[in-house]
Amino acid sequence: MLFFSTKLPIKENVTKAMCFDLFKDWIINSKHYKFENIAYDVNLFEDFDCIEDNASFSIRNYKDEQIEILACRLEHKDKDAIWDTDCVYLKDESSKYILVQLNCNSINYISKLPRGHKPYIIKKLVESEYCSADDEIEVSSCPIIINDSTIDLCIKVMNGTSNNTMPVVYISRDKNGNLAIDSEKLAKELSGLAHVFIEGNREVSFNLKDRTNRNNAHNGYIGIYFPKTFYWQKYVIEEYKNSKDMYNHLVDSVWKALANKIDFSMYNWNQIISLQNKQKMLKWKDIGESHKEELKNYIETFDKENKDLIDKNHKLNEDLFQARSQIAALKERINNKKDKCFYNCGEEKPLYDSELNDLLYSILSQVKNNYTSQSRAYILIEDLLKHNPKVGECEKVMETLKRILNNLTKLTKTDINNLKKCGFKVEEDGPHYKLIFHDERYIFMVSKTPSDYREGNNLYSDISKIIDIEKNFANK
Repeated sequence: MLFFSTKLPIKENVTKAMCFDLFKDWIINSKHYKFENIAYDVNLFEDFDCIEDNASFSIRNYKDEQIEILACRLEHKDKDAIWDTDCVYLKDESSKYILVQLNCNSINYISKLPRGHKPYIIKKLVESEYCSADDEIEVSSCPIIINDSTIDLCIKVMNGTSNNTMPVVYISRDKNGNLAIDSEKLAKELSGLAHVFIEGNREVSFNLKDRTNRNNAHNGYIGIYFPKTFYWQKYVIEEYKNSKDMYNHLVDSVWKALANKIDFSMYNWNQIISLQNKQKMLKWKDIGESHKEELKNYIETFDKENKDLIDKNHKLNEDLFQARSQIAALKERINNKKDKCFYNCGEEKPLYDSELNDLLYSILSQVKNNYTSQSRAYILIEDLLKHNPKVGECEKVMETLKRILNNLTKLTKTDINNLKKCGFKVEEDGPHYKLIFHDERYIFMVSKTPSDYREGNNLYSDISKIIDIEKNFANK
């Protein structure tokens, strides 16, 4: 059973011999195996096998007009299973890769296979700095902070237009600016498997929302973005017992996605053995030329049919993955309490998280007392309010606005930054500032140097009439 698979891009100056030396050092210096020395010259292009106690190490080579391969397999037996770790160096006309796979086969009749661990060779490859960038993303064991200098790259990933081959885990900040899990630990755990992005600040979330058609994980959510697709998987801390459970589920999801990726099976250990055998068959000398030609035609026909099946399988897997992602996104919307509302949402999208929830909470809270406490309507409203508590995002926005605009004499840098955190875009417009609340329909103007302190108070009143969804009916 394939437990794990990843494909790492390798720098142009890294040679086959350098990669083999890294493989060899990993095995010889490991405390788990007893290989004292592996005397092998990669230039000889020969097969190699070595056995020590409960482990064996094998090498296979293949080369044709399109590709050069050096494949190493470490087989290790424990009491319950046989573990095969394959490290395959691949060089074609345009690039170099290291494919690392972990397979497990049970020895005994057990209902559940033991948990696998990321092969240590991946850590060595990353630390050796042999890895080239995955398109524009550095292969690293550290998280990448998304800010003004990296936001364009993040937008490409979320829109599915980036050419990276590894998944990206994006960790957003909640309303208090905190992250749901340890990003440093996750980046180390997933180094060589996936990239980890973390939201630099809450303002980044608003920018991503506008430029990804709301396809960004936000408000403390975590998203796994798979290469070249608009769909993503969302993870919410409230759906888990604790952050540890959420962390483990994220790692497992990345592992499963990589193991299921069809192109990783193109040059696995068995495929390389098959390529070697085919090449040997074509070099037989003791058969006639006519039979050689027949054999060649047969192999070419078989290869073509096999390639067609692989291509169709690949396309079906892509379609299946997109369908599953869409289903998962819909289920998460339904199950995620923060996205639920008292009734079906219309076409008007909320400007920020919880806007619809808090609007309805405010309305029901105010009309509740129009009914007697024993009435069915009162009881239903009480129940709805209990199970859909107010988040209070609008209240915080209005409090910040009041603090800034009360007796305003001049908008300071701090004031502008606080406005941006509340969801306003602040643009200069001659002698005025243009304040845009999430949407071009909600634009307010304020003088850079108000001549009257009442201008700020009047502006607060105007904004309140438009965007305050919790405004009391009595104050209308």
